[in-house]
Amino acid sequence: MKMSTISSITQIGADIYGATEDISGQSVSMSTDGTRMAVGAWGAWGGHIPRSSTGLIRIFEWNGSGWSQMGVDISGAGNDNRRQGHAGYTVSLSGDGTRVAMGYLWYGGGSATYKSGAVKLFEWDGSAWNQMGSDITGEHPQDYASTGLSLSSDGLRVAIGAPGNDDGGNDAGHTRVYEWDGSDWNQIGADIDGQFYRSGDKAGTSVSLSSDGSILAVGSPWDSFMTGQTRVYQWNPSSLSWDQRGAWINGESRWTKSGESVSLSADGSILAVGAPENSGNGTKSGSARVYQWDGSNYIQIGTDLDGETSNDQFGTRVSLSADGTRLAVSAIWNDGGANNAGHVRIFDWDGTAWNQIGSDVDATDPESRSGTGLSMAGNGDFFAIGAPYDDGGGYLSGATRTFSVTGIIPGDTDGDGVADASDNYPNDITRAYDTFSPSENSFGTAMFEDLYPH
Repeated sequence: MKMSTISSITQIGADIYGATEDISGQSVSMSTDGTRMAVGAWGAWGGHIPRSSTGLIRIFEWNGSGWSQMGVDISGAGNDNRRQGHAGYTVSLSGDGTRVAMGYLWYGGGSATYKSGAVKLFEWDGSAWNQMGSDITGEHPQDYASTGLSLSSDGLRVAIGAPGNDDGGNDAGHTRVYEWDGSDWNQIGADIDGQFYRSGDKAGTSVSLSSDGSILAVGSPWDSFMTGQTRVYQWNPSSLSWDQRGAWINGESRWTKSGESVSLSADGSILAVGAPENSGNGTKSGSARVYQWDGSNYIQIGTDLDGETSNDQFGTRVSLSADGTRLAVSAIWNDGGANNAGHVRIFDWDGTAWNQIGSDVDATDPESRSGTGLSMAGNGDFFAIGAPYDDGGGYLSGATRTFSVTGIIPGDTDGDGVADASDNYPNDITRAYDTFSPSENSFGTAMFEDLYPH
């Protein structure tokens, strides 16, 4: 557990702005040690108007004093001759930051593939990002595959949620998991279909893999009149199937959209679930709950974490540290810093309760929706916030900001304020990093928003 006496949270590095109408920060994902970060800009190359946004992602590395881009932009341009892919709507980084998955929300052209969605995966070779295998495409038109996206720590297994899929009923949704065989991506296990009960589940709106990719959480926020539900599955290598792990985790009541965001700890024993339309502290104030595996079910630990006031939609995003004892939660419509600017709160588990550490991280640009992108580094020391509608770099440029929870900078293990030789840096002059054991690796995860039409 975190025995924290932290009183402040500090921004590290400057704001990272996109270009005009990039909508950068829609998705963010940090490496385990917080020294690498992927940022999605789904509006890039044509602005925010539908059918003109190819989208892109950018990967950054901490250089000791700020963030430097690794390689060039990874653009959605040229894919299927479409200019409407919205690449970067979701993004997920491997634990060491050398592999990245990029979601194409509106991938596809023509009646056969229209808005089926897709995922592309890339690997860093030391100087450039190279695609790994083929595009992983959605099954049917308007599946919106990649709405939910999560990569295992080693970057060799990926979960893809397609909430518009109709195999289990209209908009029941489904999730597929793929594994890298050295040359291409192959689905493992059958489709994990949602269900249809008066309204489609939209299962796969959010997904999260454990570090080794053997445990999977799937959010279904539209289940049963938007009560919402989260289901957890475990990979069975004997039967080559995804077996349900414990009972379904239901939202508190109708219209709460529980499962809009989900996040697993590295070992899959801790699960955070966001319900942004819960009204426990005012209409759509939002809430988050955390659960722990007891050997047969996921049991809530601590009380509900409620939003500050009505219409905050707290729980829009949730992100856990690898050990599951530190949690970031966003409320993208919060007005604490400016109208609909959004904010993020950080909580630590003390063994009996979740306690907020530091002050609210309030955005100050009106309507910026800060917290739409949210990622906690696996070590729990750093987190990144995306504010896709921030205008700091031009109209709808979007912004990404990174923060230290402990007061140190990435790579600074001795706490002297410098990432240097005493921290095992610069053994590799291209990176500032701490040494860490494989057991510290966590999934690179991003569970980002269901803005597809519904």
